[in-house]
Amino acid sequence: MSRHAVIRWLWRWHKRIGVMVCLLILFLASTGFVLNHSSQWGWDRTPITSAWVLRSYGFKKDQQIKSLKVNQNWWTVAGTHLFLDERKLKTCDHHWLLPLNIPPWVITACGQQIFLWFEDGQLVDTLYDLPEPQLLGLVESPQHKPLLLYRDNRYQLELETFTFEPVNVDDAVVTPVPEALPKHLHQAILPQAIPEELNWERWLLDLHSGRWFGSWGVFVMDFVAFAMIGLALSGFLLYGLRRRR
Repeated sequence: MSRHAVIRWLWRWHKRIGVMVCLLILFLASTGFVLNHSSQWGWDRTPITSAWVLRSYGFKKDQQIKSLKVNQNWWTVAGTHLFLDERKLKTCDHHWLLPLNIPPWVITACGQQIFLWFEDGQLVDTLYDLPEPQLLGLVESPQHKPLLLYRDNRYQLELETFTFEPVNVDDAVVTPVPEALPKHLHQAILPQAIPEELNWERWLLDLHSGRWFGSWGVFVMDFVAFAMIGLALSGFLLYGLRRRR
């Protein structure tokens, strides 16, 4: 093949590749520019508030936020956070179970811990040595005491001694039922309930890499990367071949 034919072939494919990926290159350049300045603009500290973006990460606010009204106060669990009205009471490494109210107590559970509160939000005690791992539920026994539900066993928490007694429960138990949180409290709690890693910088980074679009998005960005390499190489070869004329 003559040098002139090679130049024409390279030039034809150089243009084709450029046309195919020009919009994606603009997209990569734009998101890359914004990412470079995201910390200056505070996007790395600003939680995502868009419901449809949050849903794409599996965060469904209606499922994450559950509340129980105790007297005039609202006890709310939102992912790893526990709230009394708008005030954050506690943060845990695991998700909270819905609080249980047995006057004058409010009992909450997270991971391998049980927290005992007065109804006004004063923490009384924390129990770490639970009888088994993987607590599934917290309900009220027929004796009006907290009942810990595990896969195969049930344990009753004795509030006088803070000890756990294995029981066989055949009678009906009282399961706490979540209630609709007032709108003003929901709006105040939601930004605090969003995990710290779900910020706008994370979303931009996932857009830039294609991960936000799923596995096919990553492959598209891989294609763009190889196409840019092809543009650079073909441009370099065209420059070299034309200079030799």
